[in-house]
Amino acid sequence: MQKIPSCSARKPDKRHAADCLYFFKKNAASLMPDSFYVRVKCPFAAFLSMVSVLIFLFVSPALHAETKPLQHHSFHLDELYAMAVQEADRIHMARESIHMARAVQDQARSAMRPHVEAFAGHSYYPDPGHTDPDRLNTFGLRLGQSITLNGKEWTALQMSKKAIDQSDRNLQAITTAYLLEVGSRFYQLIRAEEEIRIEAAEILRLERHLEEVRTRLRLSDTTRPDLLRTQAALSGARSRHNAAMENLADQRSMLMALIGLPPDFRLVPPPALQAYRPEENLDDLVAKALDTRPEIQSLKLSLEMAEDKIRIEKGGLWPTLSWSARYQDTRPSPSEYNDTNSLSLGLELALPLYTGGLVPARIREAEAEKRMALFQYHQLVRDITLEVRRAWHGLEKALGSLQALEDQLLFATENYQAVSRQFEVGLANIVDLMDANSLMLTAQSSLATIRLDTHLARLALDYATGRLKNTVKDKKNHNPDTVMSP
Repeated sequence: MQKIPSCSARKPDKRHAADCLYFFKKNAASLMPDSFYVRVKCPFAAFLSMVSVLIFLFVSPALHAETKPLQHHSFHLDELYAMAVQEADRIHMARESIHMARAVQDQARSAMRPHVEAFAGHSYYPDPGHTDPDRLNTFGLRLGQSITLNGKEWTALQMSKKAIDQSDRNLQAITTAYLLEVGSRFYQLIRAEEEIRIEAAEILRLERHLEEVRTRLRLSDTTRPDLLRTQAALSGARSRHNAAMENLADQRSMLMALIGLPPDFRLVPPPALQAYRPEENLDDLVAKALDTRPEIQSLKLSLEMAEDKIRIEKGGLWPTLSWSARYQDTRPSPSEYNDTNSLSLGLELALPLYTGGLVPARIREAEAEKRMALFQYHQLVRDITLEVRRAWHGLEKALGSLQALEDQLLFATENYQAVSRQFEVGLANIVDLMDANSLMLTAQSSLATIRLDTHLARLALDYATGRLKNTVKDKKNHNPDTVMSP
């Protein structure tokens, strides 16, 4: 047995305690907690070992949790666009409509192909006086097809191809509308974060002013109404800050529901560069929108499909040509009867004479659908024209106000700094300081709002002109390292 260093003969010092602890760790497998040697010869080592084990079990996980780096998910605007296209349920539903249109095309194509079917039958005659065989087993194949002479089957096939193109245009329209919503939510969330930053800076300034006013009040250098005015301004700033926090939480919830972001997501602010005017003039943008918007293209296809449907319904008044081929093998029972094989070919021309008014009613319905599609097209042209013009004027308004608000913020900041220095030396009162602070706060908020409006207006203009997808691709070349706020 190994010799255990004695810890009870004298007062343990640091070196002796270290020796006991080392011995216990080295021989922990062979020593039990209730061992006589550990309990009598080296109680100090046992105590230290138990403490070290407890520290290792409880402190180490906490230290590991503290040293573990926090992971935050940061997203650029183009990354949100990519996630929206991949995860949006409404876009998935639009894609399913394309699959449905392709299935309809397969159905239309099947009408132009011959149909083949196999048949079999068994006949039994229990009458004893029956002269024919008692049993007949019949097998055969039947091949046939029916075609309308006005070619409505071919028209239906062409119509199904246009339906696929229309579903694709509808998918583009839904995708761009969804991207517009995502972009709008992105900029509104950035604006909410900037509003919190502005209000937080306002609270810090007012708290500093409140301390200065309290100091002057103790020195009888100011009056109590000045203190109350500062406290009222600080309370208002805190109220606005709380409202901004709730607005931020609401904006985050809406963006999370729109895309499916993690709860700890962060947004990378857009570039500080302002939105720019397009190179084309307003009339060119309107013409481009009427040519490239997927909604317009979808309605054009609806007009063509309405004409095809009229042609298909008129096919109900045309003759139908049918041909068929039939092969049959008959095997009688009892076996004294011979098997028979037969092959027949048939050609039939059927002319509808009276359908109870069904075909004319369907023709009138198809013609009404065409007129309705035409009215929808004209209405959409007016709506898109108005949408482009409003987006254009909104961008012009925002860009026109941007420079003036930047100058206003510059002057308001310099004015606040000057009034603050005057207030420190007693040349300005608290009213002057609060007015200067309010002017600077208004300028900051107005500039942040107008910068948001420029981005939203350009986003709306890109959507109205049908160029939002190209804009999304171009965003990958931007450098989002600067913030939007002043």
